[in-house]
Amino acid sequence: MNKNIAIDIDGCLTEYPSSFLNWIANEKGSQYKSLEIIKKVLSKKDYQLLKHEYRLSGAKRSIPLLVDAKEVLDNLNKKGFSLWIVTSRPEWEPVSSDTKHWLKRNKIPYEKLIFTKNKKNFFLQQGVKYFRAIIDDDISIIKLLAEKNTTTRLFHFQNHLPELKLKKGIIQVNNWKSIEKQIE
Repeated sequence: MNKNIAIDIDGCLTEYPSSFLNWIANEKGSQYKSLEIIKKVLSKKDYQLLKHEYRLSGAKRSIPLLVDAKEVLDNLNKKGFSLWIVTSRPEWEPVSSDTKHWLKRNKIPYEKLIFTKNKKNFFLQQGVKYFRAIIDDDISIIKLLAEKNTTTRLFHFQNHLPELKLKKGIIQVNNWKSIEKQIE
């Protein structure tokens, strides 16, 4: 039986996008209620520059861990699941060392840490069925994988979005305890 679980960091293990929005408020003095609003107000170039500055700031070293995430991951790890952290964070410094520092500081158990520019391609190349479950807050990834899959548990972590009407095979969650109950 397949025991691999892929887990996104930002928005699934961390309080994102609120951490980014708070950083913008503290560092730039600008208040935004959502990423969608920022993307409407700023040009694509200005948004990318702001996100790049955030990544370089070291703020990702101290993003709060979501409630129950550590406990649930520890439980899954003890049950023999292989936890893969799959992130679209860029694999350049200081982002990669900040990511590793955050994982170590929060004592997050994992077997593999994958940095990829394109998670959709990673999952399609790796093979969706290679994973028992995939946990991500990017609904576009989850929807695409749902079209290619019949057995992998696909969890859409919707911590910052209203509940969506989704296809069969996608499980919407907003906390780690609900994931733990449904993963086996």
